[in-house]
Amino acid sequence: MSDEGGKEGMWSSLVAILKSFGLGGALILIGFGIVMLAIFKGPDFKPESAQPAVLWIGLGAGGLAIVIGLILLRLGPSINSTGIKRVSRYDVYIAAPMAGFGNDDEGRRTAVDLVRCIEGALLRLPDVRNVYTPVAARSQSAQYETPGTAFDTELTALRSAKRYLLVLPGALPAGTSVLVTAGIAIALKLPCAILAHKDLALPYLLDGAVQSRAVQLRQHRYTDAENIEKLFANNGLRLFGSE
Repeated sequence: MSDEGGKEGMWSSLVAILKSFGLGGALILIGFGIVMLAIFKGPDFKPESAQPAVLWIGLGAGGLAIVIGLILLRLGPSINSTGIKRVSRYDVYIAAPMAGFGNDDEGRRTAVDLVRCIEGALLRLPDVRNVYTPVAARSQSAQYETPGTAFDTELTALRSAKRYLLVLPGALPAGTSVLVTAGIAIALKLPCAILAHKDLALPYLLDGAVQSRAVQLRQHRYTDAENIEKLFANNGLRLFGSE
């Protein structure tokens, strides 16, 4: 019974270390532990003829663990809190209502034009090279994938993005699903920003996320495309609160 308790305590300690320092930090700690054991306990190893080998193997294994740990720490910003490595392909992911417009082609065209204006404003910033804009890529309902394919595509893109931007018109379409991407971006701990028309009241929980200190989400109001261009020209990526 005591052995089981000791094992559980050991695993609990390892889990605590991983949560506190991450895999890289844990490997560094383990590496230093192996090096210390090799230096201080190696001379006690029997037979004496094996002591040099034990010392060098311990130093080598500990040093390797330390090097790998340092590499993982350096790559740390690309690994999110769930342990999933995120390769940043896109500087900004732009989301806006689309499928929810249904047969309202005029509303859809207005949204597409607005997103293209925002995309242009972002690409004029010195630190932005690649923007993901599914709205502009599929500007007509006939181009939409099946819901399952669309979700998988957007999830992959969000995991590959550095920042998330939600663009909301003056009135949200009743069937819009764009808020799902906002929830995913928040869960991925991306720096997020909302560009909402001045006349729009945010959905209840989205408004709560803006007010929450636990979420990196900024809200900005706009009146028209010209106003948006000035916002980005004057503030740049500071609109996301991450620069």
